[in-house]
Amino acid sequence: MGFGDAVRTCFSKYADFSGRAARPEFWYFFLFIVIIDVAFWLLLFVVAMLAGPSGNTAMALVSLVISVLWLVVTLALLVPQLAVLARRLHDTDKSALWILLAFIPFGSLVLLFFCIQEGDSGTNLYGPPPGQGGWDPSMPFDPNMPAGAPGAPGVPGGPGVPEGDPVAANGAPQAVSSENAATPQVFHRPAGLPVMPNPPRLPAPRTPVTEQLAQQQAATQPSADPGS
Repeated sequence: MGFGDAVRTCFSKYADFSGRAARPEFWYFFLFIVIIDVAFWLLLFVVAMLAGPSGNTAMALVSLVISVLWLVVTLALLVPQLAVLARRLHDTDKSALWILLAFIPFGSLVLLFFCIQEGDSGTNLYGPPPGQGGWDPSMPFDPNMPAGAPGAPGVPGGPGVPEGDPVAANGAPQAVSSENAATPQVFHRPAGLPVMPNPPRLPAPRTPVTEQLAQQQAATQPSADPGS
């Protein structure tokens, strides 16, 4: 990761305190902050030199504007600085709460030691190594991401892949033909196989109860008159 990529990544993750950040991402953004501070300091120095020892009202106003602008930029960059610091600590498998060390004496030196350490080579509690793909639980699921792409869901139990689904050797879901997926399975009778007729209906078994009911029904029915 180069200087420009690191700066763009930190601004795209402006307030993202989840995931991990490698050393280049953190230190290149730290260098970007230093360059901005040095640039504002040089502007104030030039304005002070132009004002001279006697002072100048116009130059004093310019100096005030530059100072206010510097303060605004510093406050705007505070959130991404804390976010990338949290991700850098995550890369070394440490909680972002270690940032609180900056408020105690010599705590900044401890944070500096943490930030210069190499990150974990494998997946830790905060996700996979930066730039190596894989499914990161802190990242939002993109259903349009193609299978097999870095970060695509291809792990059973991950997003879009329930437990028990077949996966290919590379970890990506097996490709399913849209024709097979959309067409239901229909079974056809082989040619020449005769159609089996419906079986005949068998009479109900006769029991003493059914016999008595049949006799009662026959007695209640009117008898047919052959002379009518």
